[in-house]
Amino acid sequence: AARDLRELLVNLPVAAGFLASMVFMIFPTTRKNIGYTDMMPHSQ
Repeated sequence: AARDLRELLVNLPVAAGFLASMVFMIFPTTRKNIGYTDMMPHSQ
């Protein structure tokens, strides 16, 4: 049982990263990144 628990704990970060990647592929974020600049020139 200890070996199974250790194997689960070792593979947990891989599974979490894969799950997060799938979620962001299905629902892409629309938030702007740090340093985002407007591509449209501002009218004065």
